[in-house]
Amino acid sequence: MTVVIGDKPFDAVSSFVLNNNAYFIFNNFMEQVKKNGVRNDGKNELLNLIDKYVSNDKNNRFRKTINKGSVFYRARLIDPIHLNSNYGISIESKEDSLLTKGFDEGNSREAPLGISGVGRNNIGGVSYLYLANRETTACAEVKPHLNQLISLASFKTKRTLHIIDFSTNKTFEPGESLDDNVALGRLFTLVMRKYFEPVTDSSEYRATQIITDYIRKTGIDGIAYRSLFDENGVNYTIFNSDRGSIDYQSSKIMMLQSARQTFLDFNEHRVKRSKTMGKDSYSAENATEMLVSIREEIE
Repeated sequence: MTVVIGDKPFDAVSSFVLNNNAYFIFNNFMEQVKKNGVRNDGKNELLNLIDKYVSNDKNNRFRKTINKGSVFYRARLIDPIHLNSNYGISIESKEDSLLTKGFDEGNSREAPLGISGVGRNNIGGVSYLYLANRETTACAEVKPHLNQLISLASFKTKRTLHIIDFSTNKTFEPGESLDDNVALGRLFTLVMRKYFEPVTDSSEYRATQIITDYIRKTGIDGIAYRSLFDENGVNYTIFNSDRGSIDYQSSKIMMLQSARQTFLDFNEHRVKRSKTMGKDSYSAENATEMLVSIREEIE
């Protein structure tokens, strides 16, 4: 149970108590996730607040509309075994340059049902389409190594999509926190943070998988959350990704050219950088040489 505040006016309520309740509710949810799972029986405080302020919020703070014609991106790492026509990869001559094509539609979309691995929002075997709002975000999210080839596909929405937005902070009125006896801003910050914090084991995705599935059952099309690897990036998990909703456009080959390592020194109060691996400028000569070499492997 949470701390009881009673009928005191908001200005007499300690913010410490409300924040403490936020941590209590969230940590209690996390404990249930680790032990026996979370039951959908109307008794879980966090899920009840998600019902009230995410799924059924009269102010629609968490609901976001994606307009028809919006473009998103999905990246996949290219392994040497992919360099053949079975995956749709090709490099063709066009005028005075070479034009690349990454994975074809079948290999660019979500994995077939039953084959997909464990993801931040899906258990193994469940298939959702993971997208990003920017090309660089999509590429960064697949964690490529230096000189890694990447297939970057673009998709366009064919209808209006309605999603839940966990990528930006929301504002709550003081009275709302008082009514529910919890600092709502703090609580939902804890929830949203789970969607972009680093993990060391796929089992750590369990909390977001449960929350996402709970939200999915309301009939929403997807969910948005911040990128861990791109501070300006937003990731999207789309539940309803049929061709009538999202259309595959095209794909191309990208490569991680430069790996920068930047370290924050807390004692010296400054940033330290290791030597840059690779150059930031584009060299047409080097690019052509690489593509010719890759094309030979494909052929």
